[in-house]
Amino acid sequence: SLWRKIALGHPFMWTSLDLGTIDNSYTASKIFRRGQDYPLRMRCHDWNNLRIRCLIFELSRLQELDMSWTSAVHNASANREAPVLKRLTISVPYNVNLWPCYIPPPFLSAYPCLEYLRLVDCRMPFTPTNFRGLKELSIESFAFFAPKMDDDQHITSVLRSCPDLEKLSLQGVNLHSEHSHPASSIVHLPRLWSIQLTLRPSDVLAILSGIA
Repeated sequence: SLWRKIALGHPFMWTSLDLGTIDNSYTASKIFRRGQDYPLRMRCHDWNNLRIRCLIFELSRLQELDMSWTSAVHNASANREAPVLKRLTISVPYNVNLWPCYIPPPFLSAYPCLEYLRLVDCRMPFTPTNFRGLKELSIESFAFFAPKMDDDQHITSVLRSCPDLEKLSLQGVNLHSEHSHPASSIVHLPRLWSIQLTLRPSDVLAILSGIA
């Protein structure tokens, strides 16, 4: 049919995938082969071994990923690279214990092109080292925790790792900030033009006083 010819003749039509719909290796190989070498956009919130293998196998051309976090994905993707990944969204299922879940665990070794990071109900490293090109950061329903540091210093360290940040959104973040920032802790974000803070007034004040 005409539509079949159009679909088979345009590889980019096979580059936006919901891995949750892939149930066998034959279907997976056909889809990825038809997409040729075009960058991929993937989504998956229902993982199994086949879907994890698909993710790992296609990391080299993965450009966007919207995923739920599981220990199996973490173990399979640790210390791997996603060299062209630009947009990453990670959420933790409601039935997962949040405390051991420091995000983002996948591709921790390198994602040099990452520009957008959205975290939903999960935790972020306090001293990330691979976010220097990040332009947009969104953290939702998130609780910072570390027994030896004041909580507002955590978000300061995260923002200091993102000097090119342009957009910041924090929703439901519980910082427990109760003191002002000394001059040495001020974070300079010269490109920041959009900030959305759905927080307690004291937390809003703590964050705004720490950004220049």
